[in-house]
Amino acid sequence: MVSILNVDGSLFSAFLTNAANHLITPEHLTGHIELLRTASFLLADANISVDTAEWLLLSVRNRDTVCVRTGFGSPSKIPPTLF
Repeated sequence: MVSILNVDGSLFSAFLTNAANHLITPEHLTGHIELLRTASFLLADANISVDTAEWLLLSVRNRDTVCVRTGFGSPSKIPPTLF
């Protein structure tokens, strides 16, 4: 994401490119499950697929891991009840 700020620090404009989001899949994350399980905090972009978001949440469930959804994704893309 690139942001352009006004002199007072407020947001003037921003843009986001999602060139790699299609590569973040449950299959890819499965290869990194041990690393993910060591995290105490996971920040998930709102533009990841619903399947990936569900996989991520189910994989860290029953652990003391906080998952937060962020970004400029469409609110309908990932149901807010997942995060």
